Amino acid sequence: MKERPPLFTPCVAVLALSVLLVVAVLTVRVLASRARLEGSRIAPAAGVAVAQGFVSPAAASKAPCHLVRFARQSCGACARRYSKPYDQLEGAALRSGCDSFVVTPLGDDFPRDGPHVPLEISLSAVSYDFAASTPFRGTPTTLLAGRDWKVLWFQIGIVSPKRAGDAIARLRDYISK
Repeated sequence: MKERPPLFTPCVAVLALSVLLVVAVLTVRVLASRARLEGSRIAPAAGVAVAQGFVSPAAASKAPCHLVRFARQSCGACARRYSKPYDQLEGAALRSGCDSFVVTPLGDDFPRDGPHVPLEISLSAVSYDFAASTPFRGTPTTLLAGRDWKVLWFQIGIVSPKRAGDAIARLRDYISK
């Protein structure tokens, strides 16, 4: 009878530790970028909107708060089945008088399977200042900013029910001041 090699070899141990290290580093980076971004100012979401035409920085700053979502049609994590918490956040933002921007990395790749609300502005082209000041590196990314575009909250990836609740609480606190 052949003897089996042990499952837990030094190679497997090194591989497992490497994976844990990578996960830890990525977690620290996400938390550090969140801490860096929240409270900082980004440029207004000015640019060319699909339905509204040119949106100037002044026009993009009229609302008391701004919800910005970086998403695209071909993004599996942007699909409707994952967006119920985001929809709740967007509903709370719109009821508070916020505007809701959707930005896509490609000019015509907007998510088309959701409800389109009157204050939703789909930007097919944005100003350089806005693009350079945001953390948009992958879809979906969501951020909530005050009237002056100071970031109140943001999420890279799918908005979980807990994170949506955190954002809604921040929004209510901001609006009540």
